[in-house]
Amino acid sequence: SGGQAARVLAAVRLRFKVADDAEITLEGNPESLTPDALEGFRCSGITRISVGVQSLDDAVLAKVGRAHDARGAQRAVNLVRESGFPEVSLDLIAGLPGENLVLWPDTLRRAVALLPDHLSVYLLESDKDTPLGRAIRGGRTVVAGDDAMAALYEQTVAVLDDAGFPLYEISNFARPNHRSRHNLKYWTDAPYVGFGLGAHGYVGGERRANRRDLDGYLGAL
Repeated sequence: SGGQAARVLAAVRLRFKVADDAEITLEGNPESLTPDALEGFRCSGITRISVGVQSLDDAVLAKVGRAHDARGAQRAVNLVRESGFPEVSLDLIAGLPGENLVLWPDTLRRAVALLPDHLSVYLLESDKDTPLGRAIRGGRTVVAGDDAMAALYEQTVAVLDDAGFPLYEISNFARPNHRSRHNLKYWTDAPYVGFGLGAHGYVGGERRANRRDLDGYLGAL
């Protein structure tokens, strides 16, 4: 909730010097970005919302178990804009089960038509310990091969560049002056701290990963 986000950010400000123009990003699924929630997030100091659109094909969204459809994603993006956030980003996943790769450029253009400032496009990974990952590895779900995914990536770069979103990092595209500082820091060897279950950090030249199970994490604290 907005109140919980405010508590987290207050704790950060209590312990760290936060720049006045800090980029503060929150990721959210379309169904979670309600007007009341967005108002709370904006009042807490969040400046950038990344909407987990994933796909704009209703059949694909249903197949991978997403709770929203394309219309819901569009509504969420519009609500974020109307709520006054200066930076809006969309997350897409290329190569989801059931995706018609021939129509992928149309999906990208539909995403651009939502007028975001930034787009993150990730190629589907099947090595994660998720229901989808296990189904792919077990042969119950079939996805595109490596060569097809490589071609899809090159096509993504070309379509988004033509649309005014040049590639600036492996999976990220942005309008001029809208690159994400969060994404850039990984490539400039900047330190970052991870709080919470499974969070990763890089401090003092050492990479760390927190425990993923709640009981173990609380015990470690």
